[in-house]
Amino acid sequence: MTTFILNPYDGNIDLSNKEGRKLYIEGCKGLEREQQFDGSKDKFSNFLKLIGHELEEIRVMEALDIATEWDTSVAAPRNPTVIKKIFKNKNVTLEETKKCVDLVWAETNHRGADNKTPNYFKEFATAPANTAELKEARNQRKLKHIMLGKKIWNSLTSEYQLELLTEQASFQKGKNYDGVLLWYHMIKQVNPSTKVSVENLKIELETANLKDFDQDIKRFNQWFKDRRTLFVKELGKEGYKEYTRYLYKAYLTCTDPKFLRKMEDEQQDWMLERKKPSYSHRDLMDLALKMYNNQKAMSNWKPVGAKDSPEESTSPKFLALIAEQLKSMKEAIAVSKTSNDKSNSGNKGPRKDDDDIVLNTRGRVIPTWRFKNPDGKPQLIKNSTTFNWCNKDC
Repeated sequence: MTTFILNPYDGNIDLSNKEGRKLYIEGCKGLEREQQFDGSKDKFSNFLKLIGHELEEIRVMEALDIATEWDTSVAAPRNPTVIKKIFKNKNVTLEETKKCVDLVWAETNHRGADNKTPNYFKEFATAPANTAELKEARNQRKLKHIMLGKKIWNSLTSEYQLELLTEQASFQKGKNYDGVLLWYHMIKQVNPSTKVSVENLKIELETANLKDFDQDIKRFNQWFKDRRTLFVKELGKEGYKEYTRYLYKAYLTCTDPKFLRKMEDEQQDWMLERKKPSYSHRDLMDLALKMYNNQKAMSNWKPVGAKDSPEESTSPKFLALIAEQLKSMKEAIAVSKTSNDKSNSGNKGPRKDDDDIVLNTRGRVIPTWRFKNPDGKPQLIKNSTTFNWCNKDC
């Protein structure tokens, strides 16, 4: 007797035929743009209702049923005895979630070397009889995990996607996002039951000082992003509008002179509304990080009070710089001697002491007569130029 199917997603999806591929593509489409979730706590409840309906329609909601316990007293079948629904249940642990997901992506046979059937990722009415049937069941479940991942991902705003990309390794399987792991990551990140002190977050942002981050702009930027994420989850994207102002305030605590001057100029332009209308804290953070990275690469990042590490003073780049400076000093001496030789070419006898040269710490060539005043006179006329002697003992 043929089973009458009301929903095409009730049956198995075969990607080898056109109809199956069409169902797959349609099932992976996300919510409409105005319904997309931006990671805000205040919008999560509404997102649950919208996405929940979609997941039921394409029959992938069952993938969010996490098997956590099995009856170990029997060899087969190994159906789970406890299943937790992760869609709204936050009491499922990461370990339990990963364990169930790994059963879906496993490659073990129906009966392994110990002749025991592995634990099943779901409860089968009729358990797989062999490895081929188990593999087919796994493949269909994998497809649901992938469709679930694409459906959720395509239902998020681009900004929230960028935030999640920094931690994609926690919900990625091969080249695909596993929908169960992605959902777990989201509900734990948004975590609407967690109470965060908005006032404490505000104080942290508004009193941030680069001294607490050892003048490391990269470290500070990451901290700022994390704090802003918490703020958005509590108040929404429009709940706080002073990110740029207090970001400037923090950057102006930097003790690197060049960076500080640049931030002062940028702040002046911002206060006088010379920036483009779309200018935001992100533009400022990008500029600060770019300056920091460039100066670090050129060994020009020198906050006041910072000390060169032993590694820096013996690094190949540092030694190469010293060698280049020594080379320049030698060339300067050679040029000076050549010039003196030419000017004295018409003179007889040995060179006089007042034609000797010295090098100061910057490599500048200075004749020694500028340091001698044998006659004790206030002035000296040399080559038609009058020089005044300094009477200070310096």
